[in-house]
Amino acid sequence: MLGRSKRPVANCPACAADRGHDPATCGHLTCHGFYAASTDPERVGAIVAAVPRGQLALRTGAASGVVVVDVGPDHGGAATLARLIAAGLTPATARVRTGSGGLHLYYRHPGRPVSCSQGKPGQGLGPGIDVKADGGYVVLPPSTHPRTGRPYRWISGHGVKEMPPPYSLPARRLRPHR
Repeated sequence: MLGRSKRPVANCPACAADRGHDPATCGHLTCHGFYAASTDPERVGAIVAAVPRGQLALRTGAASGVVVVDVGPDHGGAATLARLIAAGLTPATARVRTGSGGLHLYYRHPGRPVSCSQGKPGQGLGPGIDVKADGGYVVLPPSTHPRTGRPYRWISGHGVKEMPPPYSLPARRLRPHR
């Protein structure tokens, strides 16, 4: 669960004071960001009840079996996606229209480590596109974007497909030569 700012909910006072315990084994409901993630419907319901104005999120990577390609509407994401599609590097898959007007493309995790690019120069798939995988998370529908007020929405038509092998290549190999 995320707060309204698309950031994880702050740790409870007990966890904030105790720097020595393992976040992966902490049993508190909303502490430690994606370590609090759960597929248990009762626990998810309790988390939503505890943070009623929060945003739903999915822990990406091996933990969920999902890698998400995050296409940002700013910084050239649409043009980069068009180049990836034209090169046959982006098969149709499950998609979410984000509250900012971007896209999240959902692929199956390949079972080997996949790093998040998280806007790090030279590590995404090109300008405006990040990879959210091991150690990352994405906002889920029907959450509302904090800046635009628009909801995240599933786009019907495709199931989750295999992650394309080129997505593990360095970004410089995917960009057109100048």
